[in-house]
Amino acid sequence: DVKRVALAANGTVGFLVGIVRSAARIDSFDNVEAMLAQRGDRMAESITAFVRWAFAQLRDDLNAQKTLLFLNDVTPCHIVDIEKAVTPSVSIIRVLSRLLNLGLVERETDDIYRLTPLLASRLNRQLIRPELVQWAAGAQKAFAASPFEMTTVSDEGNHEYIRLEARVNAALLSGVDSLPNSLGAFVSAAHWFQAGIRLYHARKWQRAYRLLKKAHDSRAEFRDASKVEIDRYFCLTATRMRKYSEAEACITRLEADHRSKPIAAFLAADLHEYQRNFPEAIKAYERAISLNRDKNRRLEYIYRPLVRCILASWKPDFEKAERYAKIYVGLKR
Repeated sequence: DVKRVALAANGTVGFLVGIVRSAARIDSFDNVEAMLAQRGDRMAESITAFVRWAFAQLRDDLNAQKTLLFLNDVTPCHIVDIEKAVTPSVSIIRVLSRLLNLGLVERETDDIYRLTPLLASRLNRQLIRPELVQWAAGAQKAFAASPFEMTTVSDEGNHEYIRLEARVNAALLSGVDSLPNSLGAFVSAAHWFQAGIRLYHARKWQRAYRLLKKAHDSRAEFRDASKVEIDRYFCLTATRMRKYSEAEACITRLEADHRSKPIAAFLAADLHEYQRNFPEAIKAYERAISLNRDKNRRLEYIYRPLVRCILASWKPDFEKAERYAKIYVGLKR
């Protein structure tokens, strides 16, 4: 049994510790067999199986579900702030202890908790329900607006900084129009940028556009590599908000520098695709492939929309689509 658990962990120490910690504390092993049976040859599949099993243990625990959803956006977080945001019906220590035992939450110090890396990009797919999403938005806004007296914070470690960061993140992600006065002095362009990226990936285009525009307006303060990233995300968001002239300005600026030409080609293709100009999008994606030839991770993100554009065009070239699809599958493997 130990050998099978180790195999399921696929050599990932944190994952192995999470499995063993969970197995050592549960009363019923009925579902463990099914979890181990699902282990594949790839780490991601094994971790997903473990996360599904762990979430199944929380099916009727609304306090734990809310805590995970809040920590998904505001992490790390002080235990006092978690309790203030979640307002659980039982002791927050009891809630966090259960999540610790399942390996879903980690404790940095006695007071600071964060979501475990095991849950990266998995929480929303497994836990999201409309009523919880609605609760999370309200909880973030209320938490950000809650009074925060610096003098009441422990001087140990950097808890004061973490508690301020938690409120800033909650405020920006909740989409408030103006930040509470107590937070305004601590917010920087970097905060706008990071929160904008999070909102973009959550497909909350309007909020993302508003924050990324602020970061973009302050792009001169950043170094060259960061300027490229700001242009990239602002362009993607502007495209989805149909602010096409702003997107084109980003593409032109990136195209002017040989170091960012590969990114400019992809963004141009994305813009054509969003405008449903599929022939031009196909050409631009193919150019992006030639410019990113040695960057496999980027190529993964290019082949998939390229195949999509070919199939959406007026006269699809199915042979070309199949050829590109096979290359994409090879890259994913």
